[in-house]
Amino acid sequence: MTRASGTRSSTRLRIVRNKRLNHAAYLWALPLILHSPDARAYYDRRRAIGDTYTAAARNLSNRYIGMLHHCLCSRELYDASVAFAHCAEPADAMVS
Repeated sequence: MTRASGTRSSTRLRIVRNKRLNHAAYLWALPLILHSPDARAYYDRRRAIGDTYTAAARNLSNRYIGMLHHCLCSRELYDASVAFAHCAEPADAMVS
């Protein structure tokens, strides 16, 4: 967003989001981490990359909101084996 006043102009980053949905998703991340092994593995991978708790939790909740959207649009039930199929690594790859 650029604002100009006389001889000065300033450019700022404008962030548009639903703050209530953002906060609810952030609060949703902790139960996901505690009760879902797939979510915990995803969170641990994000932390291993170097994300802070906030960034890893945000990525996890964004992922689950995307899955929820897909399930609602396609009228399918949630299936963790399908949702995390591309994230599954063989046990040999994790040891290396």
